Amino acid sequence: MLPLDTLRRLNDSAVVRSAVTARYALPDHLPDDLKAQMDAVTEPVNWSAEAAKCFQQVLGQIAQRKQEKNMNDVIARLRASKAKTQDDAESQGYLAGAQWAETAAEYLELERLDALNLDHWFDGIPMAPWTQADRFVMHVLDLNPDEMHRDDIEELIERFWLQVGTSREAIENAAFGESFIEGFASGAYDVFAKVADQI
Repeated sequence: MLPLDTLRRLNDSAVVRSAVTARYALPDHLPDDLKAQMDAVTEPVNWSAEAAKCFQQVLGQIAQRKQEKNMNDVIARLRASKAKTQDDAESQGYLAGAQWAETAAEYLELERLDALNLDHWFDGIPMAPWTQADRFVMHVLDLNPDEMHRDDIEELIERFWLQVGTSREAIENAAFGESFIEGFASGAYDVFAKVADQI
């Protein structure tokens, strides 16, 4: 094993850094026009996470092109497919949430949504008979199952999703319904955040 000071010198060595960069072909800088576009974005963006998604998709494409497939290739391809499906669902949800906030949402609904923390919303098992998607709408609409009949709540939940352009059943049966709801909440929140201080 190399002494610690030798390892530090190697790590600081331009030769080692350039060898690592050449092996992985990572750019040491972004094109100026791309960097300018990224700098112009005013909303928070995790550029590393977005880049990682692109890397994952390229890995999936490479695995798909290989003549002999091993299980790692299959896993890489399916991970890329899953990530794309989740991203698509989240993007559709974002657009739906933004449109709902702009055209149909009430002020108090947006305030309740703003106060909602989705970081752990989908952890655990929902309380029967309500799904996670049902609980989301119940929170936004301030529906209390202890004070309302179940059929009335289900009707209001269905009406909510229909005004958004989907249905309760579609959300419940969607493979990535959680991603749609997360995108929906983000889209609505972004619209509300832009106008909240002017209301």
